[in-house]
Amino acid sequence: MGDSLIHGPDPDALPGMSDRTAYMSFTYATEDGPLLLTLLEEGRYDVVVGNPPYITPRDRALNQTYRSKYANVCKGKYALTVPFMALFFSLAKQGEQAGWVGQITSNSFMKREFGSKLIEDFLKYKDLCLVADTSGAFIPGHGTPTLIVIGRNRRPVERTVRAALGVRGEPARPLDPAKGIVWTAIVEHIDIPGWEDGWVTIAELDRSLLDTHPWSLTGGGAVQLLEAIGSAADSHLGEHVYRIGVFGIMGADDAMVIDSSLISRRNLESSWASPLVIGDQVRDFCLSVGEIAWFPYDESHILRPLSTNLAWNRHLWPMKIELGNRATFSGGTYFSEGRPWSVIQNPM
Repeated sequence: MGDSLIHGPDPDALPGMSDRTAYMSFTYATEDGPLLLTLLEEGRYDVVVGNPPYITPRDRALNQTYRSKYANVCKGKYALTVPFMALFFSLAKQGEQAGWVGQITSNSFMKREFGSKLIEDFLKYKDLCLVADTSGAFIPGHGTPTLIVIGRNRRPVERTVRAALGVRGEPARPLDPAKGIVWTAIVEHIDIPGWEDGWVTIAELDRSLLDTHPWSLTGGGAVQLLEAIGSAADSHLGEHVYRIGVFGIMGADDAMVIDSSLISRRNLESSWASPLVIGDQVRDFCLSVGEIAWFPYDESHILRPLSTNLAWNRHLWPMKIELGNRATFSGGTYFSEGRPWSVIQNPM
């Protein structure tokens, strides 16, 4: 028993570490360190099968250790499914007798940004044989949407990858999960490319569709529709935006979210604020903006000091104590760390 992410193969080990024995300091007294090194030897197994944990590593020291050992796949607030994907493949044999890897895992890496390195820098160069969307199947003990990935530890061989694309989820909890409608549809038709019913679509996906993040494993013609839209587009969203993703966290919405009418009543400069769009205000490709958020940054997202704007200073000053006592990501407060009390906290 031991932490396989620590004691497993580490081709991207911490700088200066020439061998895996350097990690023996992480071994508990009840564990057999040399045996762990043997069992978790790189390229040892013909088949590696498992169900890795779906959680994010909350222990800061472990988080950094995993990130250092698996720097080629870990990005941002990664889930443990990411380094375990790399570990599974590293344990399998390489070369002509390449070992097989099979796992059922969380599908979050397919869509969320932390999975981009795993897909584009790692899985792109592995021989994926099957990807099956099991998010619609009822699997006891699995509340998280899942995906089955099967591959071999070698470069891609075929131009296509067999895929089970989800169309519709289980309509009700089956008495026998092994005979659930969605699970049965996958099991009985996975060897029939072109099969399509109300539950799954079995397809031979062009490997290029799995080379970039995010993945789309929705059946019922969704892949073809996405491809048609992409090929017909004159431009892409990335060409028209400065940044997509988390910029910061206000941490005091009542102070920093302002009704648009207040801007004019208090003669506040609108250039120091930004429209705030809530998720349910995005409908039918249109935005419905009702409130404004304090945003003291210029077009290049460089902070502008509050002292240079008298009107906004007067507006925010009564809330200085609340804003200054907001907790920061490092565990302190804006006051204790000597940071401007009026800024939006940036987690990046």
